[in-house]
Amino acid sequence: MSQNKEKMELSIGSVNINVIVPLDQQKLYTDACELVNNRLTEYQKVQNARGLDYQLSLVALELALDQLSEKSHTIEAEENLRKMMSSLSAYLDKEENL
Repeated sequence: MSQNKEKMELSIGSVNINVIVPLDQQKLYTDACELVNNRLTEYQKVQNARGLDYQLSLVALELALDQLSEKSHTIEAEENLRKMMSSLSAYLDKEENL
């Protein structure tokens, strides 16, 4: 095992997962498991009869939608920033020519 990596045992639902992660990302992994487990708990409250596979599928879908939505917002923000920079550049060019 590398010096900057460490083995961690994480739990999602009733499943234990052993992973080797960089030391500086341990909190990220722990937080990610907590997020999944919190969402899983919410689905278990309303979908208890459906089973763990179904509930985890709902969590996976929700997380994927969150990720894609965030990516879409980032692309939109980048485009808006490019437009603003272009407008600012045109304005500054116009001011220089006065």
